[in-house]
Amino acid sequence: MLDAIKAILSFDQIELLNSPKNSDIGEFCFIGKAEKISELFDIPLKNVYIWYIKTGLLPVSYNEMERWSIDSEPGNHWIISERNFDFVKFSSSTHNIILWNPSKLSRWIGDSVLSGKITINKIEEFEHKKTSKVKFVEDLQKNSSVFKPQINPKIWLSQRGLAVSKILPILLEAKLWKILGIIEGPNNSTEEGVWEVLEDPWTNEIKLFKGSEDLIDAPSLRVISPEIENWNNKDIFLKKLKKILEIRRRDTNIVNDKSIVKSILVEKWKFQPQSATLNHKQIFFPAWIIENSGKKILNGINGNTYELPNSFVMT
Repeated sequence: MLDAIKAILSFDQIELLNSPKNSDIGEFCFIGKAEKISELFDIPLKNVYIWYIKTGLLPVSYNEMERWSIDSEPGNHWIISERNFDFVKFSSSTHNIILWNPSKLSRWIGDSVLSGKITINKIEEFEHKKTSKVKFVEDLQKNSSVFKPQINPKIWLSQRGLAVSKILPILLEAKLWKILGIIEGPNNSTEEGVWEVLEDPWTNEIKLFKGSEDLIDAPSLRVISPEIENWNNKDIFLKKLKKILEIRRRDTNIVNDKSIVKSILVEKWKFQPQSATLNHKQIFFPAWIIENSGKKILNGINGNTYELPNSFVMT
């Protein structure tokens, strides 16, 4: 996790300076000193000391913070912790301290990946010289992808007077189908074709997939699957497929060599579902669980909101 944090800071162009006066203090690992941090906090800060606390069984106690504050330099401090804190606020006359708990850390990493600011490949490149690598993609099919978000959840919430809501980044499951089959035209003429089709169970639509430029590597976030009945059964899927793969072509025939008059015919080429070979893999939409008076899912592509599936259990 520490290497991932350093990678994100690097891609955010936050330059870390080593300070000879600072070193690890107990469980507080000194990452470095940033000359300036503008976007992560409500108020831009200069000369920020950055610390990391790795995961552990017990929360960080007030006494631990007091011991750390005695040995650390006065000034601005940002503490990123994989352990929760057993207090709400730490008061110090010499230290201005920003505390990030595990939930804040996970949202930061998830948003960084989903926004396309960083990718798994970039993180691995950053860590290439190290013996260990952070693996964000777990429990997902190999090479899973997620669409880049088109919605900024903070702006979306602010516009609706919900800025105080808690948000948790997640992934919504969909399917990307690879279709091999035949289309049939006039006079029983046929052509083989290969298509990629996106099945979106959240809108109950299927549509042609036009390219991978809007995809990034899927981070290790919780995956939310739709209710089983939201997936198309085979017969309905093939019926929809036949409709979206039908092609209309114009066939221009010259009436005679001396005439400029042309007959423009529209020919239908129809997909033959009985010829099809279908395979699919997981693909994901970026999303957030919005927690206010209740919990809803915000789709990061179209801004639609959904109820949580009945099978969903909040952890």
